[in-house]
Amino acid sequence: MKSIVVYASRHGCTEKVAYLIRNILGDNTDLINIEKINLTNVDSYNNVIIGGSIHKGSIQESVQKFCSNNLDTLLRKNVGLFLCCAMEDKYEEQFNGAFPESLREKAIVKEYFGYEIDYERLGFFEKIIMKKVAGIRENKFKLNKENIERLAHFFDDK
Repeated sequence: MKSIVVYASRHGCTEKVAYLIRNILGDNTDLINIEKINLTNVDSYNNVIIGGSIHKGSIQESVQKFCSNNLDTLLRKNVGLFLCCAMEDKYEEQFNGAFPESLREKAIVKEYFGYEIDYERLGFFEKIIMKKVAGIRENKFKLNKENIERLAHFFDDK
């Protein structure tokens, strides 16, 4: 079955996760960064995995637009949703705000993958926000590879 991982990544964490998912699923999986490529049609895919990260309280606008522009088609597919975010205690609230309710209900798997904060990749104001809002003052690499593998394996035989 043909799969696609559609994602947006600001500082590389979500992109890293997308590549990990594709590596698990294998060669029959396409990978599209919708910040760079305008994907307008997912009809040829059986499985659509969508992910992004939270910045300033919401997921990337490109992920939101992709979901809303393709919602009717996505509701007929095997869909997986994932989110990378540093505010672990607000994950569920952020997840609910990131994806349309009908898509969340339809998804066969929904996962939180944790986060990576690489201060070298952050802008000046992003560093201030990380320190004040999240209380993170140094590099942190807290991806949950078990959750990444669990999501990918939902699509092994689909």
